[in-house]
Amino acid sequence: MTAVPASRAAARPRRPTGEGSGLATAGAALPRYRTLADRLRTDLRRGHFKVGARLPGEIALSAQFGVSRHTVREALRRLEADGLIERRRRLGTRVRASAPAERYVQTLSALDGLLQYPEESRLHVVDCRAIRAGARLARLLGVTVGSRWQRIRALRIAGPEGGVLCSTVVYVLPDYAAVAAHIGRDASPVYALIERLFAEHVAQVQVQLRASCLAGPVARTLSVPTGSPSLDVVRRFYGRAGRVVEVSVASHPAERFTYSFEVQRGLTMSHGASPAGVSS
Repeated sequence: MTAVPASRAAARPRRPTGEGSGLATAGAALPRYRTLADRLRTDLRRGHFKVGARLPGEIALSAQFGVSRHTVREALRRLEADGLIERRRRLGTRVRASAPAERYVQTLSALDGLLQYPEESRLHVVDCRAIRAGARLARLLGVTVGSRWQRIRALRIAGPEGGVLCSTVVYVLPDYAAVAAHIGRDASPVYALIERLFAEHVAQVQVQLRASCLAGPVARTLSVPTGSPSLDVVRRFYGRAGRVVEVSVASHPAERFTYSFEVQRGLTMSHGASPAGVSS
């Protein structure tokens, strides 16, 4: 065995030490940014960084864990999305929480699950009444002012022991008002109940996602402050002859709901081509 001169050995680059050592091997099966994010989550949970404290900068973290600054930025972005840290230009990164707030995360891996809630969740009807569409509601529904509708207010519950996921308002044609008595008995979406009970056929669905703020009554129902940010999902269901048979508006508190999905490049999505996987 040939000895290495001390001068040459000293010139060799040293591997990172401390918390960062072993990062690459421990998370070899995962992207490095995910491995780093998981390591930082563990450090936060164990109290290595107190709430309100400032995290080391990107350069320091890059050196500590032996990764690129791009990897550090992506890991921090994920922690910020979890509500664990807050990043501000020139002020650095501060710790907001030691553990992520409990929230409902819906993750999709196939297109047939797009915008569909988990099977264990249920709609719980709060009230039901006949209304006429004013100008604002008519624009939302895409119908004429003064047209008659049955308005069904409901809450979507995560499961037997779960919390409230969102507040949903469903508008159906008066002829289909009896559907309210069947909502929540199983996981069937409202449009499927309408098809089953009234021999209707939903031929097209339009889905819109929009950001909004929760008004007082809805905010109180969801136990969040008035004006809290919300992700609203508006679904319009079209039946025979292109008439609107149902419109639903689901309001999700931003701190309680994350919608995540992955699709393979090259797949084609036809908007409104099929109601499959789109629930009220």
